Amino acid sequence: MNDNIKKVIVTGGSGFIGTNCVQMLLNQKYDVLNLDIKKPLQKDHTKFYYHIDIKDKKKLENKLLEFDPDYIIHLAGETGMEYLEPNFYDGNYISAQNICDISQKLTSLKKVVFTSSLLVCRNGYIPISDHDFCPPNGYGHSKALSEIIIRKSDIKVPWDIVRPTSIWGPWFSGGYALFFKLVSKGLFFNPRIDPIIKPTCYVGNTVYMIHQILLSEGSNRVFYLADYPQTSVQEWANLIYKNTNHKKDLRTFPVFILRLFAKVGDFLSLIGLSAPLTSSRLNNMLVSKEYPTSNTQEIVGELPFNREKSVIETIKWMNDQSY
Repeated sequence: MNDNIKKVIVTGGSGFIGTNCVQMLLNQKYDVLNLDIKKPLQKDHTKFYYHIDIKDKKKLENKLLEFDPDYIIHLAGETGMEYLEPNFYDGNYISAQNICDISQKLTSLKKVVFTSSLLVCRNGYIPISDHDFCPPNGYGHSKALSEIIIRKSDIKVPWDIVRPTSIWGPWFSGGYALFFKLVSKGLFFNPRIDPIIKPTCYVGNTVYMIHQILLSEGSNRVFYLADYPQTSVQEWANLIYKNTNHKKDLRTFPVFILRLFAKVGDFLSLIGLSAPLTSSRLNNMLVSKEYPTSNTQEIVGELPFNREKSVIETIKWMNDQSY
């Protein structure tokens, strides 16, 4: 940072990644404004928050012109896996179009980082180019449409697109929070097969990558956000288990046994009961792919958190929050 304080708009700064991003920027002494339809998860971020639906172009334009940012980090988005049609997640491409249009009027703006998704392609498929899309659902389709809109826009400032992988860490919820809980209690069983490489990223590394990309020269690029080196599910699970006061590795089971457990989970789900393992979760876990991060590594360099430090920080946060 130089002596002149830079202004940064973070859309979606009340969410999981957004909360960590806002805090990172505040630590770096930026002037930050979080635009979100939801209140911040972290209460002391309230003074940096402005309630807005970023699909409302006029209100968004008025606020952006008033704040006159140097940078925009666009994290806000509609998520979900229920629907196959992108119109159920139209906020993703409407907000991208709004930011592209309004950016023409922002005299101080130097760069925009847009957040897309790994799911612009189906799980495990590595696209052959930045324009290669095969989304598995409406959410992924809406993110692919967002990328197309950005590329076709008349945006004059440099921009980059980031595709976060599976992000975890403080302020998370859902699947990976459940994963940590199950592993820490010894209720997760490692598959007895070759190492399963999954693209995951500790949120502290995620926001660090976004910041480095934001400040980098260059434009019109796509970056995958994944920890490197990428490690296996088995190694990650054992690391969590051993850092929650256990001395041995987790138990392992042949995949066919895990599939039987998953069938039981499928039945429980059908009758309205929650199950830690279902066939869809197991199939997703067993997909092993290493995503291309060479251009990310070139821009970002060494990450601030290795896997063990990331696990320790996450467990500490969960304990502090009685999560």
